[in-house]
Amino acid sequence: MGTLELYAHRGFSEETARSVSQFGMLDGSCGGVLEHREVVVVPALARYRGRRARSLQREQLNTLVHVPLIAKGAPLGSMCVATRCEREFDAAARDLLYAIGSQIAVAIENARLYAELQRKERLRGELLRKVIAAQEEERKRIARDLHDDTSQALTALLYAVDEALELRDPAEIRQTLQGMRTVSQRTLDGVHKLIFDLRPSMLDHLGWCRRSAGSPSRGSGRSMCGC
Repeated sequence: MGTLELYAHRGFSEETARSVSQFGMLDGSCGGVLEHREVVVVPALARYRGRRARSLQREQLNTLVHVPLIAKGAPLGSMCVATRCEREFDAAARDLLYAIGSQIAVAIENARLYAELQRKERLRGELLRKVIAAQEEERKRIARDLHDDTSQALTALLYAVDEALELRDPAEIRQTLQGMRTVSQRTLDGVHKLIFDLRPSMLDHLGWCRRSAGSPSRGSGRSMCGC
């Protein structure tokens, strides 16, 4: 558990607020208030001496009350209440302050959870933007590959077909068909490479599309990922 730090104050200066938050605390980390989880009352400040006491006396403070802020069983901090008039804090008053502190702690915890949710939503948005950008770059790469290789190869095949339709010599027809076959095979290899780049076959070995363990294949026999 760390040390207490001043986050908010009202009714006196920040210097006095810091003295109030530390004055009369129990022994232990965080002043002991959070460890013991009890309301601590410091009466009659006029009886105390020291630098902190003098700064509180200049503000004409009379009594201090330290209230633990606990939400869901976890201590979050403490609330310090000071009075300028003499006052007794009986068990009912301490219970009321403890209940108020619990409500404040719940509000603080909800605010913290909301801030954490917002942070995760921002991270999620950034990740989504990166995924979309990566997908767009992949689409552009595929479009370039299709245009530079596959599209040109198919255009060459069309010209070869037109040429073959005008041929009469069987030897020339055979030679043209052989060339078409070579272009078709090269194009097919390029398409296979493009598919492999999109989804490496190593994923199969890692179980990405592995059938469910112990489940016999039925019907179409498709794997769990539908490939």
